[in-house]
Amino acid sequence: MLSRSAVLSALMLSLALIGCENPCVETCTAQLECEGADPETNCEQVCDDQQTAAEESGCTNEYDNVVDCIAGTDDVCAITGDTCKDEVDAQLICLVDYCNNFPGEAVCEN
Repeated sequence: MLSRSAVLSALMLSLALIGCENPCVETCTAQLECEGADPETNCEQVCDDQQTAAEESGCTNEYDNVVDCIAGTDDVCAITGDTCKDEVDAQLICLVDYCNNFPGEAVCEN
């Protein structure tokens, strides 16, 4: 089962990898400058994977809300488990509901 912290971690990483036209890639890229970040992270790939998972699970709106919320934070290096909690919880609920109905799907194995 997906945990809230696993979803938040993946989303924060995804958001750190956001590119100029993609808030996820822009945030992810900005987070690469944070202490402890993995400089080998491929933000575009992480964000693409997260977007695909959201589309496959029917949780695109929830994912977009998380991306928008995290991208709107003042300091991407200060993101915590409380950052965008309502948005992350909504996405987690959506994913859990999907995985309860379709447990064998790849998106449910993380």
